[in-house]
Amino acid sequence: MTAAAPDARESFAPMSDPGPPVAVPPHLLLAARIACAALAAVGLVAVVTMIVGAWRRGATAAAPPGAAVGLAVFVVGAIAFAFLAAHGRARVRPRAFAGVALGVCAAQAAALAWLLIATGPSAAAPSAQRILPAPFLGTVLALTLTAAALLGLIAARSATEDFLLQSAHRAFAVGFWLLVARAVFLVWDRPLAVREKLLPAAFVLFAWSALAPLALVHLRPERRRVYDEASPLALAAAVMLVPTIAWLVLARL
Repeated sequence: MTAAAPDARESFAPMSDPGPPVAVPPHLLLAARIACAALAAVGLVAVVTMIVGAWRRGATAAAPPGAAVGLAVFVVGAIAFAFLAAHGRARVRPRAFAGVALGVCAAQAAALAWLLIATGPSAAAPSAQRILPAPFLGTVLALTLTAAALLGLIAARSATEDFLLQSAHRAFAVGFWLLVARAVFLVWDRPLAVREKLLPAAFVLFAWSALAPLALVHLRPERRRVYDEASPLALAAAVMLVPTIAWLVLARL
């Protein structure tokens, strides 16, 4: 008796079976909902602040640059993020929820970046910044990007983890070379305007290269490689932050 030939359908079966969809960890959904709720609350505060500022200026005063766009952005953003924060509690598809929320985050981030540019150094900047201060806009933009990273971990966790790790590695490398350049300028004393911006830029880069891996470790990555790569990177960036902060403080004394 000879063995039966294998079925042709089995011979040409696909080698990579997608399998069942991977469940999204509940703590990721909770973190994303909290970020959406925080953005909704910040948007509400911004809307109230802008309305009170317009009331104090009076009807005859000219509106500052970007006031109408800023009001529209924060009104729409507050409503959308409040809906997403409440809708995340229902039995919905997590990746569909993340996709919609990512679209809202992308639109708000683009609008906030435009507002930061429009209300930057200009003749109308002082009156504009009394209503939409640049530090406030920058904080909201950072919170929006943080929410986008959390939503990216829900939509495509492996790809987002790799992207965050690679960006943290690049930020660490650039921050290190900025410190080296600042040390060179100590010896080569030249009146260049860029030398005063090297230390703040290095601080921001080292902070990112420390916080992004630390967040990945805190969110309990499923792949051991991510944990093994993120932990020493966060420690190294935290070590580099110490001399950077000390140098910043000493430079301002």
